[in-house]
Amino acid sequence: MDESKAGLIVCFLEGVNGFELHKLKSGSGLQLMTNDVLTKDKFSHVAGIGYFSESMVEKGSNFEDIFNSALLFRNHKCKFEKAKTFEFLSPPRF
Repeated sequence: MDESKAGLIVCFLEGVNGFELHKLKSGSGLQLMTNDVLTKDKFSHVAGIGYFSESMVEKGSNFEDIFNSALLFRNHKCKFEKAKTFEFLSPPRF
């Protein structure tokens, strides 16, 4: 592990859809655990922890719209100033 560079931890949550993932952003065990990890000094090089849901599919008559939801917890104690505000995940464009 190279702590001289900013890091990003990304986790895939199998069996969790985007609607369920959205509910985990506050007051959940996932949020509490993630905040606990990010407050530790040994993770000051980590800019954030992201979670991705299972793919969700909307089927039309001649198309399938496939998308995933993501939840990003930023590390406000990150020692890399640029990484604190970096746009890791682009906002959806509809």
